[in-house]
Amino acid sequence: MNANLSFSEEKNGYSKSQVDAYLGKLVGEYQNLHTEYKGMENKYGLLEKAWSDLTDEKEALETEIGQLREQISALERQQPPSFAGEVARVLIDAEMLAKQIVERANAEAERMTSEGKAEYGQIYEAKEQLLREIQDIDQNLQTLLSRAF
Repeated sequence: MNANLSFSEEKNGYSKSQVDAYLGKLVGEYQNLHTEYKGMENKYGLLEKAWSDLTDEKEALETEIGQLREQISALERQQPPSFAGEVARVLIDAEMLAKQIVERANAEAERMTSEGKAEYGQIYEAKEQLLREIQDIDQNLQTLLSRAF
């Protein structure tokens, strides 16, 4: 938006057509920013949902790991010592795999959340700048109208 915009003066103030065209442009830009803002709000909601789903999945995996540990402990008590070592190795492998899955999920959720917040902030700032410009124009128009009458 051009903050140093000037309108040509006519008999009773600024050119109505230029002012109308500029205000139309501002309204269009505001509508675009508002649409983007709503899109970011929706995207942010989806990111929050994804984060919640990943947290639930992490908790489910942790519960499953605990159950597997209990099952292995029960098997170790029932089986000869050589089998217990194999079971323990499988448990360790399963636990490491589950931790890797949880870490990847947390990293992806954090990345998505950070990107969403950054985009949301940019759109919000653009919207605020546009609102300030509209307020400045409104104030200038009010001043011009008060001088004209």
